[in-house]
Amino acid sequence: MSPGPPDALAARFRAHLGKAGVVEDGDGVLVGLSGGADSVVLLHLLRFTQGLPALRVVAVHVDHGMRPDSGADARWVEGLCRAWDVPLRTVRLDPPPGTRRRRAAAATRRWRRRAGRWTPAACSRPTTPTIRRRRSSSGP
Repeated sequence: MSPGPPDALAARFRAHLGKAGVVEDGDGVLVGLSGGADSVVLLHLLRFTQGLPALRVVAVHVDHGMRPDSGADARWVEGLCRAWDVPLRTVRLDPPPGTRRRRAAAATRRWRRRAGRWTPAACSRPTTPTIRRRRSSSGP
C-alpha cells in the first residue's frame, strides 16, 4: 500500500475531475501505463486520492517489443500494479522484422547529432496520459 498523494496535489486533482465531470461513481477508468512518471503519477492519484468517486481503475500496458529491454518495463509495471492492488492488462506486440535494428540505428544517429546534450531523444516527444471514461455495469 502506498501513502496518499500530497494534499495540495490531491486537492487540485479532485477539483479538476469534479469540474471536468469526467468520472462518476461506478465508472471504469483505463489508465495507459507506460511506467514513465506521468502515467505512474496518474495511476497513483486515481488509486490513492481520498474523496474521489468510487472508480474501477484498470491499468493497461503495451509491451511494444521495439527495445530489447521492453520486457523489463512490462515486469516493472506488473510489480507496481500488484503492490498497489490495481488490475493490469498487458498487450505484447510483435514489431515488424528489422524494426529493432532500424530503431537502434536511428537512436544512435540522434545521439551523435546531440552529442554533449543531456536530453535523451526519447524525452523530446512529450506524452500526456489521459482519462477515458467507460460506463458499464459489467467488470473492467
